[in-house]
Amino acid sequence: DQAETVLKRMLEGAQLSRFSGIESVKKMGELTLFRPFLSISKKEILSYLEDRRLKYIFDKSNKDSKYLRARMREEILPSLAESFGKEIEDNLILTSQRSKELKHYIDVKTEERFSKLLKGPFGHALPIDGLHRVEARHLLLKCASIAECSFARKALEDLLDWIQQKLSGKRLILEKEVLLYRGWVFFLKKCDVNIKVSNEDVEECKTSWQDLFEGRGSISVPGGNYRVNYPTDSAYLKKLSKRGIPPFLRSSIPVLTSEKEASFGFFQNPKHFSEKGMFFSCRIS
Repeated sequence: DQAETVLKRMLEGAQLSRFSGIESVKKMGELTLFRPFLSISKKEILSYLEDRRLKYIFDKSNKDSKYLRARMREEILPSLAESFGKEIEDNLILTSQRSKELKHYIDVKTEERFSKLLKGPFGHALPIDGLHRVEARHLLLKCASIAECSFARKALEDLLDWIQQKLSGKRLILEKEVLLYRGWVFFLKKCDVNIKVSNEDVEECKTSWQDLFEGRGSISVPGGNYRVNYPTDSAYLKKLSKRGIPPFLRSSIPVLTSEKEASFGFFQNPKHFSEKGMFFSCRIS
C-alpha cells in the first residue's frame, strides 16, 4: 500500500514533501486513525494467519483492474520491477521516509512564520513575504488545508510568482477567495459577518487590522452619544488604503459618529481622553 501510494503521488506530480505516503497515525478532526500494520508486509501477515489457521476476508477489488490501485499492484509495479531488474518497493518506501524527513525539516524552518497565522471570522491570514519559494509553497499548502480549500497546480505556482515579484492586490478564486495583499496571503470566508459595537470597559485600545481580522477591536472617544455607521466617505477609505488596511476590511468595520458629526474609526490610532471619555469595543463573529 505504501509503495503504491508513493509511486502514485510521484506520477501525479505531488510536492516532494508529500511523497511520504500513508501516515501510520493521522488526525481526522476529533478522531485519530491508527494503521498498526502499515510497516508489516502482506507476506508476513498471511504467514501469521496461515500458521495459526485463522480465517480472513479477501477484498476482490484488490485484483479488479478497473481500479487504479489494483492495476498498480498487479501490473504497473511488477512491470517496473521486471524492467528495472530488481524490486522497487523497498526504494519507494525509502523515498517515503526521506520525504517525511524533508517535511519535518521544512516544518521546523517555517515554524516561527506559521505561528503568525491569524484566524478569525473573515478567514485565515499569514505573512508570506521574504520566504524561500520552497518554504512559501509549503506554508501555502498547509494554510489551504486548514482553510479547507485546495490549489490547482497552476494557481499555486502563479501565486508563488506574485509573491516573489512582490505584487499586491492579486486574487485567486478557489473554494475560498485567496487574496495577496502587501506581503500577506488571505484565505477569505464567504459568510455574513456579524459586528457588534458596545460601550464597555476594556483594558487597552486595539486598533490594528490584525486585531479586527481576528474579531476584536476597541477605541477611546470623548463622552457623548454616538451612532454606528459604515464608512462611505472616499477620503476616509483612501486614507485606510494608504495605511495598508486590507480592502475587504475598509468598508466592513463601522465608524462612530457623534452628535457633532465627529467620526471615530476603529482603525484610527487610539486617543486617550479625560475622565469623561468613553471606551467602545467591536466584536465580530
